[in-house]
Amino acid sequence: MIYIDLDNFKPVTDRLGREAGDKLLCDVAAALTGTIGAEDGAIRLAGKGRGC
Repeated sequence: MIYIDLDNFKPVTDRLGREAGDKLLCDVAAALTGTIGAEDGAIRLAGKGRGC
């Protein structure tokens, strides 16, 4: 198991808006899921994500 915390994420949404924050999370999720195995999973533990 690996835990990743995106430091200084709140200022991204504060400065650039929620859409930019959602896009950043989707880009990070795509990068992570592109590197893990087919039997592995990636989840978000917090927030009210809109989905990618």
